[in-house]
Amino acid sequence: MNVTHAIQARFSWLPYVLFCLIVGQLTAYLGNEYFGHDWDKNLIKPSVTQFNWLFFVAVWTVNYTTMGVAAWYVRRTGSNALTKRALGWFWFQFGLCLLWIPIVHGTGWVGTAVTMDFVVGIPAFITGYWFYKASRRAFNWYVPYLLWTLITTHAKIWMYMVNT
Repeated sequence: MNVTHAIQARFSWLPYVLFCLIVGQLTAYLGNEYFGHDWDKNLIKPSVTQFNWLFFVAVWTVNYTTMGVAAWYVRRTGSNALTKRALGWFWFQFGLCLLWIPIVHGTGWVGTAVTMDFVVGIPAFITGYWFYKASRRAFNWYVPYLLWTLITTHAKIWMYMVNT
């Protein structure tokens, strides 16, 4: 193995992580700038939702990074039907995830947030299932996103129940 090939192999995960990070964070930033980030400012909220900057800087940086690594691990399993199915579900749910801010912030209604959490969350858990089948390591990297999906969906349901 020559040096160039060794370097490429060592950093082959980077395009997946960078794509998820850049596209995800750029979508969040532009969505907040265009649609505003104060759609929920007058709502009673659980403490987990109090710090918008924390979501952008910490939570989503971790989520997009671990999602990218997970997708890379699945991709490494080869070009078989299972890999294609797992990555197909991954990119589908990733696209839905990117639609969350424009749709929720555009409507400005907590009911839309709950609905979108399920629209994004169900395919996310289906993706988790296929990641588990394709690569346990990929699934382990995907777990933080699945946990966050549960936390945020619970918070949105709570907000909906308290504020309507």
